[in-house]
Amino acid sequence: MKQPVLLSFLLVALSASAQTTLLEESFDTYAEGSGMVDNDPANWGLWPGGDDQVVSTAFAQSGTNSMACISNSAPNGGPGDLLLLLGDRTTGVYDLGWSMMIPADKGGYFNLQHAEAVGTAGSFGLEVVFAGGTITATAADNEQTGTYVAGEWMDILLNVDLDNSGAVLFVNGAPLTTWPFELATDGTDVTPQLGAIDFYSYGDGTAIGEYYVDDVNYVQTSAGGIGMGELAEGALRVFPNPTDQAVSVMLPQGISQQADVRVLDVAGNVVARPSIWTARAMRIDLSALAAGVYLLRIADGENQWIERVVKR
Repeated sequence: MKQPVLLSFLLVALSASAQTTLLEESFDTYAEGSGMVDNDPANWGLWPGGDDQVVSTAFAQSGTNSMACISNSAPNGGPGDLLLLLGDRTTGVYDLGWSMMIPADKGGYFNLQHAEAVGTAGSFGLEVVFAGGTITATAADNEQTGTYVAGEWMDILLNVDLDNSGAVLFVNGAPLTTWPFELATDGTDVTPQLGAIDFYSYGDGTAIGEYYVDDVNYVQTSAGGIGMGELAEGALRVFPNPTDQAVSVMLPQGISQQADVRVLDVAGNVVARPSIWTARAMRIDLSALAAGVYLLRIADGENQWIERVVKR
């Protein structure tokens, strides 16, 4: 039986996105109560004056262990103040994700630093606070809010495109905020460098900080796509890919929100369109589609981007 024309085109013309896994951490190989700097000093460090965060068996998204970030002071937070070291990178495209859970009546927090060596102040690219079912994300002198469910695990994903100086925070697959990566949280210009995540034991200054982190995944990616002259330049990032629910799309800078966006099946039929669309990102729900290979096509004037999407 011959393959449909569009599927044959996909298999021949599309190149899969290359990626390099920089860190995978489930915390399951470590002893309960042990600190992450002691366990893995190559990838974890301490904020000056802070304490380590420890491995816990109280909750886990997968396996038996997670990392517990528990405060002993609601107003001030701490003492746990742990850095996930990201390599002070200045080029490339990166996906950094983890699962996170905040128990009822507790709070949570993390921030993104532009340098591993944070000094006494650091340079904040993003601050995110979880309390009372509300997520407050601050980046580039702009505040965005979302919601979460206490006691349930949520997926946190940061996509940082250093080559185009753009970043997106996704929560459970939906973009919460996007920002130019050369801006600090107060809107001032900084060097667009990917330094560290600070897992600080804090809530919102009222709720005691207590949250759990599991299944950390840090990947360097490169854009795939069709190597043909008529396609536009600029990165188009689609993740997770393959997916069993939805895909998030990191868009090239300057793309118009009047662009035509379609997901096509192997026969060329339109089967999905974006459900959420921001200036630099969109989300496309594929949960109702059958497993198989699909084509994401974006046309913006004379520019065109095409990516293969695999639905599991």
